[in-house]
Amino acid sequence: MADSGHLTREEYVVQQQAIAASTAERVVAGQLSFLEGARAINQLGLDHNRDPDLDLLNTIDCEADALPIGPVASFWAADAIAAKADEIARVEQWARGFAPDVFIRLAARFAKHK
Repeated sequence: MADSGHLTREEYVVQQQAIAASTAERVVAGQLSFLEGARAINQLGLDHNRDPDLDLLNTIDCEADALPIGPVASFWAADAIAAKADEIARVEQWARGFAPDVFIRLAARFAKHK
């Protein structure tokens, strides 16, 4: 950590990559859905423009942007969530077609930062 008590940009990125590794591991273990994992990692602010795996997670998150996924679901009414259930299942199934390998790669690549 820098002398000022603040993280340098590099330290911040390493910290976010460690969080991404833990999140990816939870998805691989079945503790988080693909949509929840993609949204959580995408919100870390890692540069998806230079990383094809992060770019795919950004694509998943964009596809699910209007859906009550993760913590934001607590702000939705139960009937509104129920009305989106089929769409959530459809997008989750779509992501399941290619996302497992993405999460496995990210977990392995960023694990060194944990």
